[in-house]
Amino acid sequence: KSEVSFNSGKVFNGVPVHNSNGPIYKGKGISEGAPHVVALVSEGKIFCSGVLVHPRLVLSAAHCLEDGKKPFEEKIKVYTGPGKEDGYVTAQHKVEKAVVNPLYRSISFSIGLVDVAYLRLEKPLPFNGTPFLLGPKSIRKALKKGQKSLLIGYGRRGKEREDGFGLKYQAELTVKSHTTNEVTMEGGKTDSCPGDSGGPVFTKGDDGTWKLMALVSRGNGPHCNGKEYNAGDDTYTGKDSETYYSLAFESLCWVSKDSGIVLPGA
Repeated sequence: KSEVSFNSGKVFNGVPVHNSNGPIYKGKGISEGAPHVVALVSEGKIFCSGVLVHPRLVLSAAHCLEDGKKPFEEKIKVYTGPGKEDGYVTAQHKVEKAVVNPLYRSISFSIGLVDVAYLRLEKPLPFNGTPFLLGPKSIRKALKKGQKSLLIGYGRRGKEREDGFGLKYQAELTVKSHTTNEVTMEGGKTDSCPGDSGGPVFTKGDDGTWKLMALVSRGNGPHCNGKEYNAGDDTYTGKDSETYYSLAFESLCWVSKDSGIVLPGA
C-alpha cells in the first residue's frame, strides 16, 4: 500500500510542495513530496503533467499525445523531480510505448472526453504506483458536491508569464458536479492551468491514504486567472471558471489490458 503525502495548498493560487510537507493557479510548490507526480517533456521542455500508477506506467491526458509529438517514443520522455522555472529540464526516463484511450472524444461531450492516455516506460522507476480510488461507496463520497481534493502539476501559475511555469505545484479543489466519466471542479479561487494537463487529482480514501481520482482534461478559463472566458466574443463572462477532469478509474481496465501491466482493481 503506497501513500502519497503532501500538505493541502493551492495551482492557480497554489503553493509549492516541499518534501513530505507541502506552486498551479495560486498554488503551493512541491520540492519532492509527491514523487509519483511526473512531467512529460518534449525537446527539453515540460508540456504536460502525469502520474505514476506502476513503476513502469504513467497516466496522462490523451490530448497531450497530439500528432505533433509523434513518434511518441522518440519525442517524449518522462521527468521526475520538482521541476524548474520556465520548464526546461533534463528528462531521465525513456518511453517504450504511448497510447491514447480509443474512446477519447468518441462519446457524448456531455458525459466526458475520456481524456486519458498511458505511457509505458523502458525501465521501472523506484516508486510504487499510486493507488486508484475504487469501490462504489468511496467513489460516491469523493464525488459529492463540496468535497475537497488535491491537484498537482507543473503548469502555469497565473495569467502572466512572470507568474511562473514548470515547478511542481499543488492546489486544493472543490467538487461542483460529475458525470459517469468526468468530475467538474469549481474555479475562481484555485484551478488547473496549461501544462497541468494529465496531472493527477487525489482524494483521501477511507483508510486515510491518498487515492488517484482523476486527470486534468480542460477548462473554460484558459487564461489562468480564475475567470470564465468566452472565445466567441473574446470576453470574460464575469463568472468563475470551472475545470473538467477525466475519472481515472473509468480507464483502469483498458490501461491494464492494453499495456500488459495488471493494475490493482482491474
